[in-house]
Amino acid sequence: MGTIRFRSHHKGTGGTNKGGKFFLILFGLVWTAFSCVFVVLGVKSTFSDVERSSWPTAPCVVENFGVKSKRGLDPAFQPVIQYSYRWEGTYYTGTKVWQDKKGVEDYHDLAELIDFVDEGKISECYINPESPAEAVIHPVNDTEWGGIVFAIFGGFFVLIGLGILTMGIKSFSKK
Repeated sequence: MGTIRFRSHHKGTGGTNKGGKFFLILFGLVWTAFSCVFVVLGVKSTFSDVERSSWPTAPCVVENFGVKSKRGLDPAFQPVIQYSYRWEGTYYTGTKVWQDKKGVEDYHDLAELIDFVDEGKISECYINPESPAEAVIHPVNDTEWGGIVFAIFGGFFVLIGLGILTMGIKSFSKK
């Protein structure tokens, strides 16, 4: 059986496809800019958690605690808490467990919080010194590493974008 060979009589542009090179640079810029969003959000989240962790604490008393769950809630399980605390001679009432989080999707994720309330282990809250009416039980949303991992993940894609951008720029300098 013979080999079939295809020949093209069309001579290529010799690597002068400026439209493709421009598209590669544009794609690299968009990819890098979009990936930078992940880095910025991750770093912002980490700094916010670190800042809240440095808020002063005050003794607090949990007056009411429950878990709200209804079909259609987002997230599905939301702690409902009310606690009182005193800051610089003034009494306040707090209702937040976390600063930026309403609840969790899995009831078992609330187990530790429920146990702490049942055992009376929640005895202090973190007070925002600039706005003492704002307090939280847990200063860090989820884990301290969440924002860092998010930033590293975004950084990986920023590097890919920079590689694409570099390839596009180098292809312009080749003739």
